[in-house]
Amino acid sequence: MICSKILCEKHKVYGTMDWTLKKIRKDAAMSIQPNDKYVYVLLTKFSDRASKAIRGLTRSSYTHASIGIDEKYEEFYSIVTKGFRREQFHRFSKERRLETPCRLYKIHVSDEVYEEICIILKRHEARSKHYKYSKLGVALCLLHIGHKINHRYFCSQFVAEILQSSQVISSKKSSSLFLPDDFMDIKELDLCYCGNLDGLLDLAY
Repeated sequence: MICSKILCEKHKVYGTMDWTLKKIRKDAAMSIQPNDKYVYVLLTKFSDRASKAIRGLTRSSYTHASIGIDEKYEEFYSIVTKGFRREQFHRFSKERRLETPCRLYKIHVSDEVYEEICIILKRHEARSKHYKYSKLGVALCLLHIGHKINHRYFCSQFVAEILQSSQVISSKKSSSLFLPDDFMDIKELDLCYCGNLDGLLDLAY
């Protein structure tokens, strides 16, 4: 784990100090081997109206979840209100990146599992027009009612279903009942960054 939860709690301010970034880069270079494969789960809290509404309803610290396979953290995948999206946060304005709190988790996977998840994501992207955001699913989740609606997801359900179907996590909880904050309690996921999106992208360079 590149940075500990203690480090996360110590730095309440969303910015990340230079000396911390240097240490994280050094630790990352020492701990990651050329053939290592990781899957990432990114939790974010945006300031748009939809995110504020979700936070008000769920009382969650974070309002969005994404899954990534890019060690440079430049691309993540999720379901948003407009459907399936490949998210490229480096295209956000620096101001928006600075004002967006996030937590990044990672899990080490085998080459076979990594390839399986890559295929799943590519398949979703190729058929992206078929996948829609599920407002009904969010309502059922808040009522603690498990469900399955074909081609309809909300963000954390989408991420949880991929992790469960590929047996990356062992949680027995229905993917349709996952909220973004629930990933913070998954034992297989290691916290490797806590700060803002701008600081996260700095880690890769």
